[in-house]
Amino acid sequence: MYDKLIVRNGEISIKKKNKFEFVNALMRNLRAATKNMQGVKVTKNNNRIELNLADGVDYKEVISKIKNIFGVVTISPAMSG
Repeated sequence: MYDKLIVRNGEISIKKKNKFEFVNALMRNLRAATKNMQGVKVTKNNNRIELNLADGVDYKEVISKIKNIFGVVTISPAMSG
């Protein structure tokens, strides 16, 4: 099943000098939303944010917790290659 979620952000990607501040704030908000969920790790990979899910983590439950966070535009379930 899916073992990661790819989170795409909106206007954050057009920011210049302070883009990292917005990305870091989004990552903090994602971590806060999933802090009570075992096996969810928020990472940054190139220009996107990924939530890595341990075995047994229900990706639909994670999506329901993060889908309304400001800055999250789309969430795509994915499988590691």
